[in-house]
Amino acid sequence: MSMLIPSYPLPNRIKLLMANRLYEERKRIGLTQQKFAERLSIPLYKYRKYEKAEIDISLDLLWVAYHCEADIQYIITGFRSKYLITDYHHEQYANQPSYD
Repeated sequence: MSMLIPSYPLPNRIKLLMANRLYEERKRIGLTQQKFAERLSIPLYKYRKYEKAEIDISLDLLWVAYHCEADIQYIITGFRSKYLITDYHHEQYANQPSYD
């Protein structure tokens, strides 16, 4: 039985796919890299590294991206979610206490 071997090592291929989907989500939301980085509370240079697949997309980043209206199910799997965050959820999230 032969195995199908991807052209890139699998972790790199996944990183590239997720980086491309992060870019697509940013565009869908209608934000520049600068504005999205600000919403994610990260420096622009670091955000650009995510989109170039130079660094792994962390769960922390996905959590914050979800609250910026990004479809994190799509970023991870390539399949769109039926449920995206609404303005109502934004208001509730903004009023939550900080656990830092």
